[in-house]
Amino acid sequence: HELFDLMKKYDADTYTPIKKLKNEPFDPSAPKHFNRCLQLLLINMYSILDSTAEVISAVLSWGNFGRASFAEIVKKVKDDSKTSLPASGKQTIVSTDEKYREDITNLIKKEIIEDNNNEWFELFKLYRDKMAHFRYHSGFLFHDKDGKFYHFLPRQWPYYFQQGITYGKPKEDDLKSYFNELLMEYDIFEYCEGLYKKIYDLSDKIFQSLSEAYSIKKASACEADPVLRSKVELLTRKHKFKHF
Repeated sequence: HELFDLMKKYDADTYTPIKKLKNEPFDPSAPKHFNRCLQLLLINMYSILDSTAEVISAVLSWGNFGRASFAEIVKKVKDDSKTSLPASGKQTIVSTDEKYREDITNLIKKEIIEDNNNEWFELFKLYRDKMAHFRYHSGFLFHDKDGKFYHFLPRQWPYYFQQGITYGKPKEDDLKSYFNELLMEYDIFEYCEGLYKKIYDLSDKIFQSLSEAYSIKKASACEADPVLRSKVELLTRKHKFKHF
């Protein structure tokens, strides 16, 4: 929320042609700070999912503990969905881990993999990966009838503004079609708000399953997975470096 508020502040301080016409003040460094806040916001929100993956690996022994990746879990669910056999109809006894892995698998299918999700996770991961390495993003500013400007993000990578330049005067329908194909329908603040809600709801549902699984294991005095114990011991590393 702090980063989101800072983005709004820097957006309000950013140069626009309307401000220049009206001789209103603006901060030349505002776009730089705006982009930094967006970068941190996307990285922080993605880290919520990777942190959730770490808890999944600790509680359900699912994933590479200490290096768990939410994207790897999603990939595994996708791959298993392509190769899974139809249910036999027979009832079987499953372990706690298997039961809650299946619950989380079904949740990921519903919230991420099904077609009606429109690849929101894939686009978010793309933004996060590129923001972590490059920071700069190719954004677009469009204004309404009142002269208020709105940021929009492209739905592809790589994208450079220059690649859309052509000779001659484009037709209005061609421009509309071009931007409809390139940009999402949310402005950047609507996108960040929707993304935050999506991640909050998803992680909340996953932790409901994890909390139940943990409570069952704790009540039954279940011992920690010996493989998990060995991974914990391997995580602690000390490096030689003290100075340059």
